[in-house]
Amino acid sequence: MRLLFILAIVIGYMVDNSLAIEFKKEVREYGIAVIPEAKCYKLASKLNQKISKLLPQFKNLPNIWHITLYQGAFEESDLVKIESEILKLNIKKFDITLTKFYTTADRWVDWGVEKTDIFDVLHRKVVNIASRYHLRPLNRVQDMLDGIEGEIKKQIDMYGTFGLMNFYKPHMTLFYLYPPSKSISKIPQIIEDGRYEGVSCKSDKLIIGELGYNGNIIRVVNVINLATQN
Repeated sequence: MRLLFILAIVIGYMVDNSLAIEFKKEVREYGIAVIPEAKCYKLASKLNQKISKLLPQFKNLPNIWHITLYQGAFEESDLVKIESEILKLNIKKFDITLTKFYTTADRWVDWGVEKTDIFDVLHRKVVNIASRYHLRPLNRVQDMLDGIEGEIKKQIDMYGTFGLMNFYKPHMTLFYLYPPSKSISKIPQIIEDGRYEGVSCKSDKLIIGELGYNGNIIRVVNVINLATQN
């Protein structure tokens, strides 16, 4: 009997442990983002290839060109709930105006997007919906927590990331670099030839996509189609 009792405890421990491991596997990082229509999407892809040729020493990470609304670490089963709540917003296609190229933290080459009222309101609504389901800070955010304080720390504690709400700067990242390098600092001046600032297009759809470490979207999980304006 004693042997059976011990065996039951061991089996119970193994089951509990395997369930814990399985739960951890389900928590992944996802981005909720706007996908621009083909005109801007193709331009982003073309610019990415140009940057990659200028930086042959760095890996060109795979990415689905997008404008982030929010990123978080979620249990995959919660994505359906997030999608359902976003669908209730009945979002219509809207204008996107691209601005200047710039670099961020020696890690990203970004193409700025004009922060219109539509973008600002949509961002806030998506954050309020999706952040309720986030489970921890993003991995890349956790890796930089030392010394972080003030408003940035507050946003990380609340949302798992930062650069949100009043600090939100919509953009489309054209190149992802890690570890950081000063090599990218001159890229915006090199690729700007007067044709890109002010380029405009429509939004095509929203997606929920799985993220790579640096914020690149590597896989589309859910697609949220946008209604056409009347």
